[in-house]
Amino acid sequence: MGTSDAQYRQNLANWNTNFFGWNAADFGWGADSIQNIIWRLENGELDGVNPKIIVVLAGINNISRALNDEQVADVERGIKKILDDCRKKRRTPSSS
Repeated sequence: MGTSDAQYRQNLANWNTNFFGWNAADFGWGADSIQNIIWRLENGELDGVNPKIIVVLAGINNISRALNDEQVADVERGIKKILDDCRKKRRTPSSS
């Protein structure tokens, strides 16, 4: 398995070095927001996937330079929703 896009070759090499043999999958997208992650989870992204561990990196693209309490609260609610959705997917067998 490889990548046809030269800009991602170094990332793929890093992934293969650090995660080969773990049967790991990366569902991340550059410039992703919490809302995008929630949409994908609600629209089948983890259907049929039953991981033992899920690592979530989310929220940085939801915060502007003028950080305020409302943004922090939105990110907190969003990450909680992502974790809740992942837990539900983990407990509920896929219909596919």
